[in-house]
Amino acid sequence: MERHVVFLEDYDTVISRYMVKGCDIWLNTPIKPMEASGTSGMKAALNGTLNLSILDGWFDEAFDGTNGFAIGHGEEYANTDEQNIIEASSLYDLLEQVIVPMFYDRSNLGRVPDKWVTYMKSCIKSIAWNFSTTRMVKEYATRYYLPAIKNYKILTTENAKNASMLYQWKNSIRSNWGEVEIIDVSTEQDSEFFVGKSIHVSARVHLGNLTTEDVVVQVFYGTVNHEGELIDTGFKDLNLTKSEEHLHHYEGEYICNGTGNQGFTIRVLPTHKLLVNSADMHLCAWAQ
Repeated sequence: MERHVVFLEDYDTVISRYMVKGCDIWLNTPIKPMEASGTSGMKAALNGTLNLSILDGWFDEAFDGTNGFAIGHGEEYANTDEQNIIEASSLYDLLEQVIVPMFYDRSNLGRVPDKWVTYMKSCIKSIAWNFSTTRMVKEYATRYYLPAIKNYKILTTENAKNASMLYQWKNSIRSNWGEVEIIDVSTEQDSEFFVGKSIHVSARVHLGNLTTEDVVVQVFYGTVNHEGELIDTGFKDLNLTKSEEHLHHYEGEYICNGTGNQGFTIRVLPTHKLLVNSADMHLCAWAQ
């Protein structure tokens, strides 16, 4: 079997223009979740070139089943070797069973690959207006860089008084996080569920030496896939309704927004007014 690799030196917009014009498939195979954004795939999509990519970066948001081809279903694996084997198999299967047959399935009139062209049109229609470097830089700035700058100013005022307070709080959270436990979760029983229905949930949470001001309790919901995992997810904060020493009761509602097998769970995250994001602590307690 012949193998060909082409290395392009001094890659720039001129070379890129030729590549995109002469390309039918834009292949992108980083190891999930290492794709930062993937602006080259956006550029290809602007020209009607179909992306063949893992579901990471921008393509995870953009892919709808008719505007390109997805390698896998967005899974993450603890074993990189296993991930490579599974995704390589998925890639070859897509090429052999879907992509190549579609590309060469041409009508007698004009020898046009009708379904392929339909995908190209869907690609431009669904991606070109919404995915770009402009949007990427804007969201990085507004969601992360500007809040981080604002937080830096707050933390460094008065001889870094707030920074010292936040440092002590983080140490306390890490020391006591092992005591955080979701004791039980309940919801409506013997009730009909349908799209648009408001579903009431409640949970009892043990916080140990932490206070209710140290955490946020959320319902995390979505569609349950064939592997029992939640996809197309959303979340809502629950409200504290009652406290009994270290045991706290939370309640709230979320809207069932999908068909098929739906599910939810409860999670607890640390929260503080000086944290840019609750995920910064890399701590989360889930209902068992």
